[in-house]
Amino acid sequence: LSYGDEPGEVDGHCHSQRKIADFYQTRFTTTDPTLPATVWTPGTPGTKSSFTLTNLPSGSMVWVQMCATNSQGDGPWSDPACIRVP
Repeated sequence: LSYGDEPGEVDGHCHSQRKIADFYQTRFTTTDPTLPATVWTPGTPGTKSSFTLTNLPSGSMVWVQMCATNSQGDGPWSDPACIRVP
């Protein structure tokens, strides 16, 4: 994860799974994911292994996960990555 170009934006990427993934899904939360009541917000699925999340609350912590998807279904979610939103 890294800072986006504008306040409230976070950029991210993962290693491409070219022969496995048809597209990638992201999800994020501003609640510590170790808490039992964590609610994840889905990002926009895409065919690239990079993404930008927008309109996040500046100054908050955000945790992000990705997974690869193909005709067999969804792969496992990645470990959460965390960054403070600029």
